[in-house]
Amino acid sequence: MKAHKIEVVVLDFEGYGVDEYINIISNHRHLSATCLETKTVDIGVWSDDHPLNNRKTHEAESTRLFEGEHYAVFTQSGEGDFEQRSNWLTHEEAVKFRDRWIESSLCAPTASIFKRVN
Repeated sequence: MKAHKIEVVVLDFEGYGVDEYINIISNHRHLSATCLETKTVDIGVWSDDHPLNNRKTHEAESTRLFEGEHYAVFTQSGEGDFEQRSNWLTHEEAVKFRDRWIESSLCAPTASIFKRVN
């Protein structure tokens, strides 16, 4: 007998959420499956040109999204509240986004980059 570990990326077009997909897999009649780990990332706006929608680029995009360190750009209001201004990005992408954000702002904003900790 063998056990298989299968890693799957599910595109949640309907907004069911990770728990519903775990239930579907765990309660499937012909599978004896247990969910070991989940990770959810924001993939941005979906389009036909999205890298996850292309067989040539989906593996590299999945790796970029789910592995390694991710960063996002935040701004802070006068009341001290932080607002996320970007999706989770690589550090290089976050630096570029922050710089574009500051250049395009009419006031003299500050934008900070924070690392996601899982």
